[in-house]
Amino acid sequence: MTPTADVLRQNLRDQLDALPDEGIVVLHNLALELQLRSAWTRFSEGITADWAAGKYERLDEALKEAREALGRRESP
Repeated sequence: MTPTADVLRQNLRDQLDALPDEGIVVLHNLALELQLRSAWTRFSEGITADWAAGKYERLDEALKEAREALGRRESP
C-alpha cells in the first residue's frame, strides 16, 4: 500500500535536505520536465478534442484573414 501524500511529501523533504546541491539541480530539472510533459499531454488532448468537434474547420481561412488584416495595419 502506498503511503499518504502527506507522508510522501515529508519523506521527500527529508531526502531533499540530505542531498548535495548537484542532486537538487537534477531533481529540479526533472520536476520541470515532468511539468512540461503533463502540460503537453493536456494541451494535446484538448487540441484533439477541439479538432474532433470541428472547432478548426475555418482555421486556414481565419489565419489568411488575420494575416491580411495585419498587413493592412502595417502598411503606411
